[in-house]
Parts: sequence; structure tokens; C-alpha cells
Amino acid sequence: MSHSIKFSEECVSRESCQSENCFSFVNHCGEIMNCGDQIHDNYECELSERELIEYRINRTNLIIDFYDPTTDGDWAWVSGNIGPHGNKYMTLSVPKVTDSWYLTAFTVSPYHGFSLIEPVIQYDSTRPFLMTMDAPSVIRRGEQVGIQTILANNTPKDIFATVVLHSSTDYVFVKLGTTDGNVDEGKILLLGGEHHHFVWIPAGGQLEVRIAVKPIIEQGSFEVKISGITQIRSDTGSVEINVIPEGAQIGKHTSLVVDLKNRATVLKFLNIWVEESPLNPRDPMRKYIYGSPTAHVTLYGDVFGPIFPSIPVTMNDLIGKQGQGTADRLFDLSVNIWSLHYLRLTNQLNKSVARQVFVQLNKIFAHVMRRFEVNDTTNSGSFRMWDNSQPNIWLSAWALQVFMHGTFQDWENYFIVENKILSGVTSWLIRNQNLDGTFGELSDSYQRHPLNKKMQDKVTNTNGPFNVTLTAHVTIGLHLVIPHLDGKLKLEANLAKYRAIMYLEKHLNEVNDPYEVALLTYVLTLVDSSEKDAAFNRLYSRRIEDAGFLYWSPGPIPINGIIYENQRPFLQPKNNEYWDSVAVEATSYALLVYLIRDGVTPFAEQIVLWLNSMKLTDGAFISSLDTAITFQALTEYSNKARLRDITQLAVTIELSSSGSGTESVQTIEITPDSVATTHTININDVWGHVNIIGRGSGQAVVQLDVTYGIDWEELKDTPPKECFDLKVREFYSLEWNKTALTVESCFRWTLLEESITSGAAVLEIEIPSGYGLVTSDALDLIASRIHPTLHDVLISPGKTSWYFDYIPPEWTCFNHTVRRWYPVANLTATRQATIYEAYALERFENVITRDMSLKELTICHVCGSYQCPYCPNFSRSHNLLYFSSPLLYPLLYSIVILNLYSAD
Repeated sequence: MSHSIKFSEECVSRESCQSENCFSFVNHCGEIMNCGDQIHDNYECELSERELIEYRINRTNLIIDFYDPTTDGDWAWVSGNIGPHGNKYMTLSVPKVTDSWYLTAFTVSPYHGFSLIEPVIQYDSTRPFLMTMDAPSVIRRGEQVGIQTILANNTPKDIFATVVLHSSTDYVFVKLGTTDGNVDEGKILLLGGEHHHFVWIPAGGQLEVRIAVKPIIEQGSFEVKISGITQIRSDTGSVEINVIPEGAQIGKHTSLVVDLKNRATVLKFLNIWVEESPLNPRDPMRKYIYGSPTAHVTLYGDVFGPIFPSIPVTMNDLIGKQGQGTADRLFDLSVNIWSLHYLRLTNQLNKSVARQVFVQLNKIFAHVMRRFEVNDTTNSGSFRMWDNSQPNIWLSAWALQVFMHGTFQDWENYFIVENKILSGVTSWLIRNQNLDGTFGELSDSYQRHPLNKKMQDKVTNTNGPFNVTLTAHVTIGLHLVIPHLDGKLKLEANLAKYRAIMYLEKHLNEVNDPYEVALLTYVLTLVDSSEKDAAFNRLYSRRIEDAGFLYWSPGPIPINGIIYENQRPFLQPKNNEYWDSVAVEATSYALLVYLIRDGVTPFAEQIVLWLNSMKLTDGAFISSLDTAITFQALTEYSNKARLRDITQLAVTIELSSSGSGTESVQTIEITPDSVATTHTININDVWGHVNIIGRGSGQAVVQLDVTYGIDWEELKDTPPKECFDLKVREFYSLEWNKTALTVESCFRWTLLEESITSGAAVLEIEIPSGYGLVTSDALDLIASRIHPTLHDVLISPGKTSWYFDYIPPEWTCFNHTVRRWYPVANLTATRQATIYEAYALERFENVITRDMSLKELTICHVCGSYQCPYCPNFSRSHNLLYFSSPLLYPLLYSIVILNLYSAD
């Protein structure tokens, strides 16, 4: 094993660098860096105390090797009950680290008290030989990846090791071809089967071997398995890599309710948006990238679901977006709480599942409480959206609502919000109530630029500005928390609630916006106001009825289109509409009003049918806020409708693209015991249509989700109205293999007819596979206040997400630089950047960037293989000549025939 070194005559009597050049030995450990890698001429040099401190503070490890175990060092923290025999045996898996551990133990007994073992046991986890692996968790279709394998020899002798890449049907080995006996990185051979590589590891040394593979699957996960074999020990490891499609992803979703309450059979036809071929002879643009389409059908009983696709349910699971703010963690808390309530109210709650959910609920609750103010006397009891932001009335009121929804007597042993927290939030809210009974944001910034624009002050021609939405929002929280308060605070909360209700009743006739009317009607109905009937009449007069659906919206929302082919009505996917999020939230409040007043009626059923047709993903509706309210409304509907008791139906799903085989037709039975079970059918051939045939009694929700990738700007997803301008440019470093990539993002808010700025916004930028950004560097960029409304960042594989309080109407820009962490070659040329409002996802803008230069990088350009002659990890075959002797041949022979075993 050796490095590629450029020799010259002047280096004959001097020390050679690893990469290039050479240096005089007298300059070894000097202040001047003579080597290009700035490492070799300072290798094995003693650091000063200042340099050592600086190194330990700023060091960054990009390879998962020998620093900390993946279990964060708590692998030995276990507990168990000692039986009547007085002993307990537990077997623990020791992490692959070269380290010393100090173990202790203690016991607690009702008869013998507390006991601690003495002395402390010292345990060394050093193996004679061990191997670790590292690779990117996500790559795109068609890319090659170098698996970074590190071999450690902890013995005092040099050892010979065989690195074995196991065969698989999911990937192939990338072998470099030769020209005239020399390695030619331009010639790539893709070989299946098992691959062996022999290396020599010096005593007490470590060696990195990079093995290049290419997945042959178009989508999904595959596992790369590698073994390191020596005469003393063998070790085997694996890494899992997820292959995602190429191009900018477009999603199309169709959702409907199979309603069999009063009929025996339902027949529906769903159109798959993607065609069999992306090519059109009359159009130079291909409609999608080959291999990118994916689709599936989901089915579950009742109208609420899917139930716990993962534990816990998160924003990423439901909406496909990753949130960072306190409101996003409140959303996670809310949807898990309402999922539990649904199972409880419909007698489907399983204790084992509930316990797992409660454990995760407490963790999410801890995340929320990170930004709960307790030390500041003025703002004690408030919540902040970000670590460095001001207290927010809307956010604190929503937190109070979510906490009260999660407060249930039977759950107090598993999840509870302490009364001092509820009292603190309540006290802070009522301290900041205005004299006229209203509530408004305290900071000037939130008054002008609210996080949730639906809570913004409205201006009338007669009475000036007023805010019924935020006042109504806080009133809901006060109404829910008052029964849990006592003493003077309970009296003050009742007075604050009374003043707020008086204000809402006074301004009822001035409210005309359907969302405001729905929210105000819900509040007045909830508190049993004397004006609840008048409010309901205003609500009823602003309804919109269309094709058997009933909803509330500031403007009409077209229902899913229908295309007739062969006399069959094929239902089309839902499109983004201008009032989507507002309409879903308003209609959910209206459903709650109908359920409180009249229970389950034909009006409520029409609302439920419309709500389930508005889904944009399997688990969510439009955005986080409207989804949380809709979960509450559908839970109440399912509880009152009691459809589980009469559910006994069979749904047959026919896929036209699967031919006439058994895969083309699947029948799923839904019984009272399986109502909450979610069934998923993957569509392998994504084209054609899906036939839905329902028989029996009850209700079920069927959803068709289709995703595909595009590489033409003209085919990108567009908003119903232009809301943002977005420009993204990429600049690569001057190094020949594009190690660093600087992304410049410029954007502005353009929908000035709606508001002068956006609400809370998120900018998502896709980055090439294998590139990454250290979170601390990103936080330093935010702390620099280069963009005043930028507050947080989330770095995930293949993407950076930036979180803003609002986007102004003026052009603003900022740069961030990502660097190559993992060797990935033949990178996809198409990437996407998206900016959107956090609580109204229909307000967005997409841009597509194309760069063919990354696609031209070979596996040797990124040093992803031990075969590359100009890379530090190149394996030089002539190094073995040093070990050539008659004794070496029986050694090689013994490695082949020896019956090796793993020390594990």
C-alpha cells in the first residue's frame, strides 16, 4: 500500500511529500508548509499547548471510525430485575472502538437497600484487528460511490489482510480498465460477483481502502457488505445506501373516500399521471427522466389516517418537509396526540403501541420546552419560535391548546404537562391582553410580519385595525385551560376570556372573510356564547357547494378534474390552488361547529368527503397548521359517526399496467379489527390507471401517490400565483475535482396584493450527492446576521434547508459553501431549489439548475477507488516486492485455505 508520489532529481536526498514536491529534513516540523497537503512535513510533530487546544476545539471528523461508538457511549447502560436465584446474566454488544472503559454497577433492593460494586472494572475494547465502513446515506440513480473502509491493526506485527466485497444483485464493482498496461480511469468495467483485494497493514497502523461500487437498482435501498480477513481475525461490516431518482421531483396525489354507508358497491377510476414512455416524437422535451417514476396506492378504513406510519409521527413523515421551529415541534406533538385520541375513542388503542408513542411524546415535548421562557421576569411563560427571536402570542396560545389536548387523566402516568407550565403560559397571555379584550403581538416585527399571516391585524374603514383571528385563537386556549387552574389565576383567566368573548361578539357583524367567520363561529360555539346562532348563520351563508362537496374558502377551489376515456370517468390528481391551506383550516373549524351543534349530519359528511379530497400527501393535507386542525376535526367525526362498528368491506384494486397476472388485482378486507391498518400497494410499472371496486359497508380512504423526476425548466411544478422570485447560482472551487461548491441564493416576495411580506418561509436547496455542510459553520453564517430574518438551518443528506421569519419584497442574497465529504462520481446534472411559505405550501417557487461538469467527474476524479494512481489511497502493486520471499507463498496459500472465524 503506497501513495502516488511525483519524484524528481532534487528529491533524491530529501523527504518526499505525499502529494507532490519535497522538503529538506531540517525544515521538518517548521512553521512553513512545504507540502501541498500541508500535512506530511508536519507529521509526527509535537504540538504546542495552544495548537493542541485549537485542534481539539475545531477538529472535524468526516469519517465514522474510532472516536465514539454509534450508541453515543451508553452501550453499557442497561438495567434488569434480579430473579429469586440472586443473579442476572446480560450479554452486551461492545462497539467497534479502540478504547478503554470503566464499568460499575449498583443494585436497589427493598430489603437490602442500595449497593455499589467496588472497585471499578476497567475494560479494554481493543481488538487485534477491526474494520469500519462509511459511505453517504443517499445517492442518486446512476452515480458511483466509493465505500471508505478503514482497517486497523492493533498488534505489534505487520499483518496481511484480504478485503472482500461480497457479491450482490443490487450493485456491481467498478474496475478501472488499462491501456498499454497502465491504469486508464476513462475505461470503466462494471463487474458482478465477489471481489478480493490484498493489502499489507503495518504494526499498530491503520489503512484506508476505498472500494468503488455502482448500484444497478433504479430506486430504493441497497446494502454493501465488505469483509476484512486476516490470519488472526476477521471482521465484516455493511452500510446501507438509499438510491433516489434523478431530476427535480414532481408529486401528484389523488385521494378519495370509498363511501359504502348507504350503497353496496362503489366503482372509481384513478388516472396515473405518468405515461408509459417519456418521449414524444413531436416534442424535444422528454416528459420525465427514465427510471424516476414511482407510485403506490394506500388504503385504510374510516376517514382518519394513516395511523402511525412511524413512531412517532413527524412532519417529515406526513408532509415530506423537515421543520426546525417550535411550531413544527408542536405540530409533531399535536398529530401524535390526536392519533392516540382517535385510537382511544374508537376502542383501537393498543397498550404496547401507546407506550412507545408516549416515550416519543415526552421527547418531542422536551424539544418544545427548549424555547419556553422561565428566567425572564417580563416574558416568563412565553414561547419563542427560535433561540434568538422574540416571544410570540400566537405560538404560545397554540402551545397551550396542544398541551390541553394532550392532557388526559388516564395518560398521566405516561405523559403529563405540569400545572406550573400551564399556569405560566396562561399568566403571560392574560398579562398581555389589551384593554379592549383583544390580543396582539408584542414586538413590532411580529405585528408587521406575523409568522402565521392568518393572525394579522385587519383594517376597517370605520373602527381602524382590529384582530379577531388572534383573539379567537387565544380564547380557545384560555377556554381549554381554565378547568385546570385554581385560585386567583383561574379568576383572572375567566375575566380575560370574558373580555375576549365580548370583543368577538361585538365585531361579529364586521367579519366577512370565510376563514375568520369559521374560526369565530367555532370559538363562540365552543364557549356557548349567546351569539353562537348568529355566528352560525353567517357561517352557513358563506358555504360553497360543488359536486356534492361542502367547504369554506375566500375563493372557489376547483375539484379534481375528470377525463372520460372509453366512457369511464378517470379522476385526475389534485392541483395546487391559491386558497388551499386557508380553505382546509376554515372547513375543519366549520366541521367542528357542525359536530358540536348537530352531530353527524349530511352536511358533516359532505365536509368530510371534501377534506379527504384535498390531501397532497398520504398523511397530510396542505401544510402543518391546517393538518393539525383537520386531525382534530376528523377525530371528533369518527368518534360521533361510530363507523367502525359497521365496517365490513372489501376493496379490490386493479392495476392496468400489470397486465392480467396476479399482481394486477389485489383485494383487501377491512374489518372492525383492521380499520386502523394502513395497506400499501407499490406500482412497479408506473403508467395507465387504477380501478377501485368497493363492496360491503362502511368507509375507507384510497390514495394514489405518483412521483417522477424532470430535467426541463418548462415542466417544473408551478404555483397558482407567482409569490416569490428565486435565483440560484453555483460556483465551484478552482481545484480540478470541484471539492467545494458555493451556492448563491437570491429571492424576494412578489405577491404584494396579499401582504407586504411573506409569512414564515423556508428555502430548500438540493446539493450534489456526497457533499455536506458542517452545522456549526451554517449557524455561524446565521449568527453573522448576513440575512436579518434568517434564524435556523437544517442540514440533511442532499439538501440544506434555511428558515426565515419572513421574506421581504426587496432582493436579498446570501451564500453558503458545501464541500465533498464522500467520494461520489457521475453526479446527476439536475438539481432543484424551492422557497415556500411554511404554513401555506401552495405559495412557492421552484428553480432548476443544470450542470454537466459534475456529471463528467469519474471515480478517480473524486479519489473513490484504491485503483486510482494519482490519489493518496492508491494501492501500488510493486510495494509487495519488498515482501517477496519463499516464505510469503505458503502464507498466501494459508490465507486461502484456512478456516477463518470471527472473534465476534
